[in-house]
Amino acid sequence: MKTIGIILAGIIYILALFPFLESSKVTQVWQKIILKYRKMLDTTDKILVKYRTTKDIPITEQNVEWDSDTQFTATSFAGVEVGIEAEILNGNGSGAVAHVTAITDNTGSFTITLDNNIIGVTAGDISDVRFQKWNQLPEITANDFQFTDLPVPQYNKDTEMQFKIVMNWTNIENELREVIVVNETDQHAK
Repeated sequence: MKTIGIILAGIIYILALFPFLESSKVTQVWQKIILKYRKMLDTTDKILVKYRTTKDIPITEQNVEWDSDTQFTATSFAGVEVGIEAEILNGNGSGAVAHVTAITDNTGSFTITLDNNIIGVTAGDISDVRFQKWNQLPEITANDFQFTDLPVPQYNKDTEMQFKIVMNWTNIENELREVIVVNETDQHAK
């Protein structure tokens, strides 16, 4: 597991990237991921769980210019599509991730709109952004529980899967304690 941590405007961003997991049999399907964590200490704390089943070559766009904390512009976005994840690699907002919700062709440049605001960026800032295909499971927010059981879509019968867990916390005392991935033999597999 690879872990990266950064603090921006009082919010702690921790990204945990797990290696690709392989099923032991081709008839197995990914059922769910279970996360155990310390009770979140603030109502704004959240955990995002993302997965992918193929390892794509990421698209990196250098020198994008921010128009606002949810939009940036660049001259080329070949291969970028709505729904793909944008990860800020450097500059203000680095370490943050969001998904593309709109792409506007401005004849000579493109404006990308994101689903979440990126803390720390303002209009005129320059960043490098990496785009990759990640599917997001339902967001985990602060509640009275200390675990969450997230089902993986049942149409997924790939033999390998990779998970990324993004933790946005306001208190350093929060912690992720355990991750359990469940896969079982598909009764309808032949």
